[in-house]
Formats: sequence, structure tokens, C-alpha cells
Amino acid sequence: MLLACGARATCPEPTAPLAAGEGPTWAAWLAENTISLATDDPSAAPTDLAPLSQLFAGTTVVSMGEATHGTREFMRIKDRLFRYLVEHHDFRVVAMEVNYSLGARIDRYITTGRGDPIESLRQDDGYWWSDAAEIVELIEWMRAYNVDHPQEHLRFVGIDVQAPRRVARDLEAMLVASPSVSATELAQARAAFELDATSRSSSALANAMNTFRNARDRASRKGSATLEGVSFAVVDEHILQLQDNAEILLCHAAETTGADNGCDSNALRDRLMAKHAIAAVERSGKTLVWAHNGHVAKAVDEPRTTGSWLAEQFGSNLRTIGFEFNHGGFVAPFGGDAYGAPVSRVSTRDFMGVHALGIAEFQIDPAPRGMLADDLLGTGHAMCVVSWHGGSLPPHVAAYLDRPNLMHSYGGFPPFMPRHFDVLVPAQAFDALIFVKQTNGFRYHEPGGG
Repeated sequence: MLLACGARATCPEPTAPLAAGEGPTWAAWLAENTISLATDDPSAAPTDLAPLSQLFAGTTVVSMGEATHGTREFMRIKDRLFRYLVEHHDFRVVAMEVNYSLGARIDRYITTGRGDPIESLRQDDGYWWSDAAEIVELIEWMRAYNVDHPQEHLRFVGIDVQAPRRVARDLEAMLVASPSVSATELAQARAAFELDATSRSSSALANAMNTFRNARDRASRKGSATLEGVSFAVVDEHILQLQDNAEILLCHAAETTGADNGCDSNALRDRLMAKHAIAAVERSGKTLVWAHNGHVAKAVDEPRTTGSWLAEQFGSNLRTIGFEFNHGGFVAPFGGDAYGAPVSRVSTRDFMGVHALGIAEFQIDPAPRGMLADDLLGTGHAMCVVSWHGGSLPPHVAAYLDRPNLMHSYGGFPPFMPRHFDVLVPAQAFDALIFVKQTNGFRYHEPGGG
């Protein structure tokens, strides 16, 4: 079960604590099955990660979630674990919850050294957290690894489908370099992806897609192998990705205008994210999927999540790890005084001139009794991994993990209320949880962002 609750939904009461007779046994199980993380520093020696080898053995895909997009420790732990997976389990790909076009530009940088990763991250359309210093550190490590291992290139892929402006603009820039296409036609096609929801139409987007396809075909007939140094294979992939973005745009438009066409944009988005993650595995090998807890969670009710599609595809070769915290800070877009939560470091991010977002760090009080984040204080660790993958569980532990539990779920949003939750069954959604007792918001790469 996955139920988001906040301003628009009523949260159930936290699950009751374990019965008195079960408490010591639960604590004993936690003590025996918790792996303490000595640090979140990605460059630290991985000695403390060695016990995770059993969890990762035989995997093709490891999906890692996050309770917020704006938490420094979540980003750094995932970076650290990716490095461990690369060096000890032959992983090769980061498939992140950002758009394909950004992923392609970052991938070009880490594989060839061409381009400016900071400029690419800051120009991204809507992913206000993408130029966090912690993300930049991951990208620079991947670039350095590729320089040192030219036969074992790491790859970076964007799997999200919510930024058609950037994909359309990049596609326009690739094709306009050819003298055989009309710059005016391309500009008109790109503009179709920049209309607001009430102005979108299936015919306009279909015409725009045809314009891009015809321009690609005219350019290829000229016999050129590349456009401005970009292969036609990359152009074709941008066209396919833009088609998926168009599908999302039309679904959003139907929801916004009240058209009853049965489309659920959240379900469609998760299905397409899974599609692109699967394609990354097929092209480039073992993959870390990096997204929100609500996306990577495996067994949930309808609508289906990215994680449920990945579980169907990869079965026992998939491991899914959720992230939870007890209290502390995280960065999110700032909605003003209406949210009422303590904020600091208020700043602004401007994305492609389309909109400006106020950004702030929010502070969350300790989790209430009975919430999973409170029970995990029983590990006694500041940062740790709790795994229940493989082997049999004591009956009372299995019962606890098989019942609905409240977990923090802010994603890319500020607190709508003092607390924002998903209701998840841990044993069904994840194979393990990474728990951070106290968190902090990330920092942008350079001054001016926060």
C-alpha cells in the first residue's frame, strides 16, 4: 500500500508500538540485523560496507529511494554506495530521476569530457536539486573513473519524462545545424512543447513530432554522420524521449481541463520511468536507479510504481532500498508563510527563464511514537542499513514489517503540514531501509544557489 497524505488527505494514526512482550525481541533483531554506516563521505574507505555484499549479490538493478529530494545525507550515501557497487559488483550506470536530455549531457561529459556539467545541471528544466554539490561530486567521480578506466565506462541516464522544453530545445539545436532543415519550422515545433496545459492539443504535438522526424530524415539524406558532433543515434533517442514527454503532456492537459479520458499522469510517469531504466540496463549493464521512495517502492496497490514494473522485469535480480530519517533539515521549494514550518537559507533558482523557485531549508521535529522512524531509533546508530532480504524472520518481526507503517514522504515538496507521509508495508515495498537519525539540507555547488 502506498498512500500519500498531507494537506489533501488525512493521515492515519501511527501504527501502534510493538506489544510489551515483543519489544526486547524486536530490539534484539534490530541489533543483529543492522549494519552501521561509519560515514556518509563518498570518498571514505568502504570497510563498513563489506557486510552489504550479501544484499547486493546477484543483482542487476539496485533501486535506491529517498524521503526527500533535498537531503544531503541521502545523496552522499547513495553516491558512496554506487562507488561500492562499481568497484565490488561491476555496476556501470546511474539512472536518475531527471530528464533524458540532462542525462545525455551529463553522460557526454563523463564519457568524453566535453561540455560543462554545472551549466547543464543549472539549465535543467524543473529539477531544482540537480546542481547540488553532492550531485556534482558524484558526476566528477564518474568522470575521473572513466578517465582511469577507458575500457569500463560508467554511464549516466535521465529516466524522467517531465521536462519536454529542454528535450525539445536540445533536439532543435541538434537539427538546426543542418542546412537542409527549416529553422522556422523547428522553432514552431519546439514551441508546441512550451504551451500551458489548457492550450495543448494532440494534433499540435503530433505535428511537432512529425516536424522533428522529417527534419532528422532530411538531414540524414545529406549523408552527414553527425550533427554538431552528435550522432544520429542520439538524435533518434531524443525523438523517442520527446514522444514520451508528449504523452505525459497530453495526460496532464486532460487532467487539468477535466477531460475524462482515463489517463493517470502519475501512473504513466512511473511506467515510462521504468521503461527508460530497463532500457539503460539493456544498453549498458548493471544499474543503480536513483529516485524517490514512492517511485522505487515495489509492491503497492494501483496505480503501479516504477518499482513494481522493475520487480516484474528483474525479479530476484532487483534490490530495492528505501530511505528514512527521524528528524532534521532538508531543502525544498519555498511556498511562503502558508507552510508555517521553520525555514532558513532562502534563495531563488531560475530555470530556463520559465519560472523562478524560492528555495529554503525546512526543519522537521522528531518522529512521533509508533512511526517507523521512531522505532528505528532502536538501532542505536546515527546512520545504518536494516535489511530483511533473504533468510527467515522471527514471526513478530515479519508481522511488523508486513503491516502498514508511516514513512516520511516529502519528495520535492515543502511540508504541507507539520509532517507528510506515505503509508507503506516495508517488507513489500523494500528489501532494506537506510536510516539517518538526523539530516541536513544539501548545498548548491557554488554561491548564489543557497
